[in-house]
Amino acid sequence: MRGPWGVTDLDAATDAAAQSARRLSALLAPAIPYRMSWERYDDALDLLAAAIAGRGPVACVVAVPGASDAAQALAARLTVPSHPWAAGDELRDKQDQPPLALTGRVLLFASIIRAHVLETAAADLRAALGPRSRVETATLVLRSRLGPAPNWWAWTITGSPVYFPAHPIPPGMEIRNFPYLPGVHASSTFAGAFASTGCVLEAAPPAVFHEAADATSPT
Repeated sequence: MRGPWGVTDLDAATDAAAQSARRLSALLAPAIPYRMSWERYDDALDLLAAAIAGRGPVACVVAVPGASDAAQALAARLTVPSHPWAAGDELRDKQDQPPLALTGRVLLFASIIRAHVLETAAADLRAALGPRSRVETATLVLRSRLGPAPNWWAWTITGSPVYFPAHPIPPGMEIRNFPYLPGVHASSTFAGAFASTGCVLEAAPPAVFHEAADATSPT
C-alpha cells in the first residue's frame, strides 16, 4: 500500500530494518579504548584528594590489589600512610597490612573497579577493622553502577577498555582521550555536602563488563 508521500509499506519496513541493522552493528562493534594521560591521572587524584579532605581528616588509604601505586599517590596528597588489602587471607601475614586496631576514617581505594566488587572488599575491611573505624570507598574509574555506589569516584566508563598512563598503546590502535574532569562524584551519602560534577563517559552499560585490573593493564 502506498502512503500519503508515495512511500510503500515495504519501503517503511525496509528502512526500519536497515536502522535496526545499523544499531545492532554499532552495539557489536569493538569499543574504542580510552587512554588516560598523566595529566588527567594527576588531575583526578588532586580532585579526589581535595574533595575527600574537605569532609574531614583521613587515617590512611587502603589499596585493593593492583591499585598500590595510585593509592600511594592519593595518600601522599592526603599526607597519610597507605596499605594494601585483599579479601580473605591473601595478605594477612604481610607487615604492611593496615593495622587491625586502626581507628578513624579509612579510605579503601581502587584504580578501576566495578561498584559491587569494591563494596565487597569494603565489607571485608569493615569486618576486620571493627566499629572504631569508618570505611569509605573511592576509585578513579567506576566500571558499572551495579551495587552500592562508591563514596567518591572520578569517571564512569561502562564498556570500553581503559589504558592507564603507564601502559603503552599498541601501534596503530584507534584511541580516544579522557576528557577534562571538572570535578568528582560523591555518592548520595554526602548529598548536600558536596556537589557531583564528574564525567560520565558512557551512560548505557553493555551486556558484558570488563573486569577490574591494575593500573598498568588495559581493562
